[in-house]
Amino acid sequence: YFTQEFRRLMISHFGKNPTYDSLLRALASRTLTAEQLAKACNLHTGGTLASLLEDLVLAGFVERVIPIDKQERSKLVRYRIEDEYLHFYFRFIEHRFPEVTAGSLGHFDLTSEPSYKQWRGYAFERLCRKNAAQIAEALRFAGIRYRAGSWFNQNPKGAQVDLLFERGDKILTLCEVKWSLPGSASKLAAEIENRRAALKLAFPAYGIQTVLILGETPRLGVPDSLRKLFDHILSAEKIFF
Repeated sequence: YFTQEFRRLMISHFGKNPTYDSLLRALASRTLTAEQLAKACNLHTGGTLASLLEDLVLAGFVERVIPIDKQERSKLVRYRIEDEYLHFYFRFIEHRFPEVTAGSLGHFDLTSEPSYKQWRGYAFERLCRKNAAQIAEALRFAGIRYRAGSWFNQNPKGAQVDLLFERGDKILTLCEVKWSLPGSASKLAAEIENRRAALKLAFPAYGIQTVLILGETPRLGVPDSLRKLFDHILSAEKIFF
């Protein structure tokens, strides 16, 4: 039913301007800065590109991402696709269009692909970011003033936190969002420590609380090797239901 929806959306919002299409395709697999988008789409940075991106933001297709401790005009601004249908379209529909329209692509064919598990993980991260207020409720600090969002520093290979709460009680709640249990506790420990160190530099007056959010409740529970890395562990069931 939705195979033609991408084309209908683009025409209804932007006519037949191919530049919007190019920008969305460049963002289909990763978050990019305006400079990276300009290079990927053979455009010049400046007012025209800013106007095109603003159109995509206003349409609800693209999100303008700023670290929660930076101002609106920060040079660290990045862009990523916001619309959930577009995420699904670029990952599963476009490159298998003949199979989808012919009805020969089964549910098992889709869910058995490695790309499905990756998409599911990213989709759960987006779900948590969009429902940060419910996570604050589940962690029982919703009554405290806070800001929630992504955080990253200037180093492209530096620390990045997909969901961070900067709280009025001088606590940072660093959320690690996973659909299922991570395979390596030692690798995750190193990643968490890297993020904690970067946050300590950026927010020297704050304490740091670590939270693991799981989409899939593990049947055998969370192993002790993971429990000791986090102050709290939440399941999607506790947050959303």
